[in-house]
Amino acid sequence: MFTKIADMCTTAVGLLYIPGITELNPIASAIFHEMGTVTGVVVFGGVVVFAVAIVVELGACELYRWTGSPTWPVLLRGGAYGSVSFVYAAAAYQNAVLIANHVHLGLLL
Repeated sequence: MFTKIADMCTTAVGLLYIPGITELNPIASAIFHEMGTVTGVVVFGGVVVFAVAIVVELGACELYRWTGSPTWPVLLRGGAYGSVSFVYAAAAYQNAVLIANHVHLGLLL
């Protein structure tokens, strides 16, 4: 999940180097505060990816068991992982825009 890595990197950079940028997810924010930004981002990101993979793969196994068709689990995986990747890409993009706006303003001052 390269989009999750992009989200994690832009989150860490924004939180570490751009004053005023904060994490909006209260659970993630508490973890980052407790463990430190970089460690917290890596641990939280890893747990999220693992949890998503477990849910999707268990769902795909159950879908195959119910239908007996290998097609439906493939479609489920594509839809689920594609949707999650889109969300991570959107988060990384938003983070990058916030960082770029702050860096741009800092260079002008």
